[in-house]
Amino acid sequence: MEIWNSNPASLPVVCFLETEKSYYVFRKMEEAGYIYDKNDKAFYPPEIYALLEEERPFHHPQASMADYAIDAPDLDLGYSPANFANSFSSLHPILKPVEPEGEILGKECEVMFVTFPDTLLKSDDFNPFFASIAEESTVEIEFGDTKKIRCHYGSGSLLIPMGMQGTWYLSEIPDFTLRILSPAGETLYETSYRQQITRPASGRVIRFYSIKNS
Repeated sequence: MEIWNSNPASLPVVCFLETEKSYYVFRKMEEAGYIYDKNDKAFYPPEIYALLEEERPFHHPQASMADYAIDAPDLDLGYSPANFANSFSSLHPILKPVEPEGEILGKECEVMFVTFPDTLLKSDDFNPFFASIAEESTVEIEFGDTKKIRCHYGSGSLLIPMGMQGTWYLSEIPDFTLRILSPAGETLYETSYRQQITRPASGRVIRFYSIKNS
């Protein structure tokens, strides 16, 4: 986008942004040093924000893009991750494998590939009171201060664009909980990032990728 290569003072102020619909715009804004003002609920280019601060007649605490990690809403992706997984072979060229060491850096682990094995129904993590998983069951990832990303289970393979949730993208995540919920809300399966990384790579249900720059 030519706009990001223009004079920094010419960059626009963004007063409304849904990161799940404008993810690449959000990435470019973060790379350009945009500042999120939680009082205005707006994103400012740094040069414009500096001028604004000079004109304010009262003390205004310094804002930061990191403040958006608090305000970013939960994300519900419906069946999209299941559809993305079905197209994994065509999407693979734009994805770069990432193996986090310790905490997850959200802006690097933008995409999570989840593959639930055929043996899931017999695993120790699965609720023994259920014999199957319905396609409309919910897969929920919970992290940070109760932030959540949700989607439908589908056929059990999911390519989840985690970075579309602003908190994930802007944070370092020490752990998260991954669960499958039945249509009635019962927990069918639950695991965590910390549990997964203690297992051999072949036995994990999660893999991370970054999106290659175009």
